[in-house]
Amino acid sequence: MIKFWCLALGAAYYTNALMLEKKGTPSVLVVPSEGRRFAGTYYHHDRREKRDRIVNLEFYGNDFFYANISVGSPPQKLKAQFSTLDDSSWVVVRDNEELAGYIEKGILGGYNASASTSSRTVKTNATVDGFDQEDVGNIDLISDTMIVGDVKLEAMRFATLREKASIGDTLGLGYSSGNSEFISVTQALVDAKAIQSPTFSMWMEENHDRTNVPGTILFGGVNKAKYVDKLHTLPVISPPELSKLFRVNLTGLSVGADFNTKSISAESFPTGAVFSSATDFIGFPKAITQDLFSQLNVTEFYDNGQPMFPCDKPPANKLLTFYFGDVTFNFSLDPFIIQAPSSTNPEQNKEDYCYLSFLTIEPERSKELGGVIIGANFLKLVYTVFDMGNDEVSLAQRRWEKAPDEIMEIKPGKDGVPNRTTQETDKTDTTAKPEKTDESIGSNLESSNGLKALIAAGAVLFVALVWG
Repeated sequence: MIKFWCLALGAAYYTNALMLEKKGTPSVLVVPSEGRRFAGTYYHHDRREKRDRIVNLEFYGNDFFYANISVGSPPQKLKAQFSTLDDSSWVVVRDNEELAGYIEKGILGGYNASASTSSRTVKTNATVDGFDQEDVGNIDLISDTMIVGDVKLEAMRFATLREKASIGDTLGLGYSSGNSEFISVTQALVDAKAIQSPTFSMWMEENHDRTNVPGTILFGGVNKAKYVDKLHTLPVISPPELSKLFRVNLTGLSVGADFNTKSISAESFPTGAVFSSATDFIGFPKAITQDLFSQLNVTEFYDNGQPMFPCDKPPANKLLTFYFGDVTFNFSLDPFIIQAPSSTNPEQNKEDYCYLSFLTIEPERSKELGGVIIGANFLKLVYTVFDMGNDEVSLAQRRWEKAPDEIMEIKPGKDGVPNRTTQETDKTDTTAKPEKTDESIGSNLESSNGLKALIAAGAVLFVALVWG
């Protein structure tokens, strides 16, 4: 039940936003999304001329990827979380038992199938691989029109949540399993000819106040202005006994810098690492977390095993390094310090305490994952490209300085991701990289005005769900 476990732990926040932008060649479908407080609006450009196809989603928030979508005919607005974990989509219905109060007050929308002329029941009392009935309740499989930006996706399938709310409104971006009843939003956009390849890249802007963080998911393209040098491409590893996920080899973890670097549980690596945008923490097996927490000198833990400490006495600001073969990413601990533990009720938090967004995962969870899980708290710090057509994930160091957008389409077929390099051809540490302006393959678009975002204030929509 690894899919439910990952999604449920990340489904605590509901927020709003969603719009669109198209540009000549390539065109850009901007779907801005937010994590908590701000929405975005974009100019709609002329789409009549011949163009390449790219879909661009923007969000504003902390570590999650949320957006407004529309479902049904006439459209019903909902707030959805985007998940890289799989292709399954979930919608909370209007009479959901656990969220009825929020829906009645208008804090949440809630889907009403009977009010949609395009709604069709595919299967009643359905089951979804990876999700137990005791966790999601009795569900129906529905197909209906879904609007993402200005792209209308006909007969999109999703499971309706009428009894439980532990997942929340969720749209899957990832791989399908062999017997899946769904199609990912990524593939649906390809089928709708909005993009050419089942790919997307994601990034966040710099987080100064830890509250209002703009960012983007770009379907079918990359934005060279948002990363330094080249994209480092890693193969997706898919052992036959495991579900196919965005899983790559994590080859090491260390704390410290220069001569004071300490490898963490070296015998535990290499291991598979699953990227999950719907999860707000990094989960390691016990052997890794024991060594990591010891090196960080943390001695207090929350009920869920999460390290905690007085906010005015954080762990020493040591450097944390993730190794993906030849590519390494170095971060201070600051981005991993949060004010509330994962998957818990904020009212139960210990006053004046902060937490590290690392958790120990049980052996059975680690086995299902094929190793560890890397959540949005890592993804917000790097530039990532997910390529389902070629079974690859590309990583790059984020360029935090503002620069004119340089959006390039990802073409179908092998080597479609522009400006990429593989492990065999490049051995580069992603820290302290020089910024380059070399040209690369692909359709290139430069804009001196960036994406011309017009930021508009949005409502604060927060729902705390209690697990465990």
